[in-house]
Amino acid sequence: MPTAKHPFRLAMSPLTRTIYAGRIRQRDGYAEAVGDRHDVTPDFYTCLIQMAASHGGAFTITANGESTHEVVVRSLREEGE
Repeated sequence: MPTAKHPFRLAMSPLTRTIYAGRIRQRDGYAEAVGDRHDVTPDFYTCLIQMAASHGGAFTITANGESTHEVVVRSLREEGE
């Protein structure tokens, strides 16, 4: 199977904080969209909530074998009821 010229990735717009999926090209320290991009912000948040729920409400992100961030998700509905 041939390799894509530009990888399919997720990226966040720093101005609108919208999360997009699409092909990107690395340019001098930033990512440039190539072709169509799709707003996947609601889907991304849904997956993040599902991931946290599957780990009891929190999970750790690791990079190069080292823990770098902790993600904690709490439902506001359950706490406010």
